[in-house]
Amino acid sequence: AGVPAVPVNTIPHDSHRLHASLLVLLALFATLVLLPSFGTIDMNIWSFWGENPWRHGLVEGYALNAHEHPPGLTAMLWTGYCIADWLGVQPYLGIKLTFLPFLFASSAVVWHWSRNLFVTLFCHGVLAYSAMALSYIDIFFAPFVLLAFYLLQRERPVMAMAAFSLACLMKYPPLMILPFVVLFLLARYRRPGDHCAAPLRTLLRVLLVPLLLLAITLLVFGMEPLLALQRAFRHSILSAQALNLNWIIARLLLVDGAVPMDTHGDYGAWLVGDWQIPVWVKILSRTLYGSFYLAALLLFAVRAKTLENLLLSALLGHFAYFMFTIGAHENHLYLSCLLAMCLYCIRASWLPLLVLVCAISSGNLFLFYGVDGYPVKLFGSSMVQVTGIVAYEEG
Repeated sequence: AGVPAVPVNTIPHDSHRLHASLLVLLALFATLVLLPSFGTIDMNIWSFWGENPWRHGLVEGYALNAHEHPPGLTAMLWTGYCIADWLGVQPYLGIKLTFLPFLFASSAVVWHWSRNLFVTLFCHGVLAYSAMALSYIDIFFAPFVLLAFYLLQRERPVMAMAAFSLACLMKYPPLMILPFVVLFLLARYRRPGDHCAAPLRTLLRVLLVPLLLLAITLLVFGMEPLLALQRAFRHSILSAQALNLNWIIARLLLVDGAVPMDTHGDYGAWLVGDWQIPVWVKILSRTLYGSFYLAALLLFAVRAKTLENLLLSALLGHFAYFMFTIGAHENHLYLSCLLAMCLYCIRASWLPLLVLVCAISSGNLFLFYGVDGYPVKLFGSSMVQVTGIVAYEEG
């Protein structure tokens, strides 16, 4: 009695502002602590891919890189190299500085979508560990994937597909879930009374911006983006340091002596290349992946076309890729983490799935590369030694 009433609508606003301030401070501190980390030896490759366009121009540099990624990645690595040259620091620091806006943009989408401080911090930690501690470049497509599904929930399909196409211009993995997205768009955005030709018109209307971006990309870079995609499909190392079925098969083949050990550089890598993979392994891998992927796609085709079902089906299809496909790397579960984050933002009951998928993904990274790019010691030996990458000297 006698205490003036506080307007109800000011309480959540002040609370959200306090949470957002705390989130930014904690995330900024944790991220900056990881900034000096060099990460895995792949950073040497990122620096080389940034130097080529810096010296020869973006178009020629992208062609010289001849990697398995779209031109957006080369553009970002070139930006990092330019930042490093301008600041007078090592190229890896410039590249890591380019990670920061994408990392914080991803966390901002999760925060705005979920309004949960602790889950946002958890997601930021997962993304920061991959990008800032180990220097993985997947962070470049993360905010666009999250934004695309956020916009789909807000019934803005044109803007959503524009964001999704930007994700695909950074790295190709989002293309794996494109069939699920197309089915969703065809079912959800048909107008009442549409006849049989309407789905095609609907798809063209929604995909107009992505098709325009694709045309501009091919006009500028020629056929190189398509050649890069072709090289990605030809990537065929049986065990590329991912704890999946093919990792088990590769270990059995190496221990049994069915295939020899190849050594590369300062570390000897027990790699089973395409020419060494037994035919039955290729058939088994592709059959399992194809079966699970098609089952997920068909399951989504017959279920209600909700965004939740889209994310669940896409997650199942992508997880099948990680578990069964030849050439899957330890960081290739990244997209599944993003899909799980979107699921949680839609319904909080998916939190256990989010934690599980992120734990599997981060566990793969940690067991191979620790917290700074070097193997973790387990029972006197590193996980890298257990999995087949060992220090090697001639004789």
